[in-house]
Amino acid sequence: MPDNTDNLSKLAVSNQKGGVGKTTDAINIGGALNDRGQDVLLWDCDPQGYLTMGVGFDDAYTADEPNQYSAMLSPGSHSLGDLILSHEEFDIVPATIDMFQLEQELVTSMKGREKLSTLMEGLEGYDFVIVDAPPSLGHLTDNALLACQNLIIPAEAEDTSIRAIDILFKQIETLNRTLAWTSMKRQS
Repeated sequence: MPDNTDNLSKLAVSNQKGGVGKTTDAINIGGALNDRGQDVLLWDCDPQGYLTMGVGFDDAYTADEPNQYSAMLSPGSHSLGDLILSHEEFDIVPATIDMFQLEQELVTSMKGREKLSTLMEGLEGYDFVIVDAPPSLGHLTDNALLACQNLIIPAEAEDTSIRAIDILFKQIETLNRTLAWTSMKRQS
């Protein structure tokens, strides 16, 4: 087991198009890594909560605080351990129905694209974190991409899926430009 986040591999599973197998891939990759003796944390960052419910945590999806919604709003005031649930193959940070409101909250928040990174700081005991991102161009997807910086893109062999990949790459380019500009501005 890793003793710090430097040894932690973080993977975002993302595509702007829904229905391409993001959640299924995230669950199966988590299970396969576990089968190879790796300690895995699945993180459901999609307000639809399909990963959460797909691994049997339907009650967590409608649970009260503390939950991922409240933790993303105020990362420094939540213990990550309060959010993690145990599963026989991997642990999970479940999505909650409240996360549908989170997108707008992150737009108006300072550092709204860095909340997930802040929550993951100091995360220990895992070899891999796999984040299931929502099929959108919003701040939750930005959070997943920035926190992980490793990307798995499930796709179908059809025009709409290929177009969605192009859109995702443009989103990543925009994030890179924005971060470079913000970094230069801080140094000035």
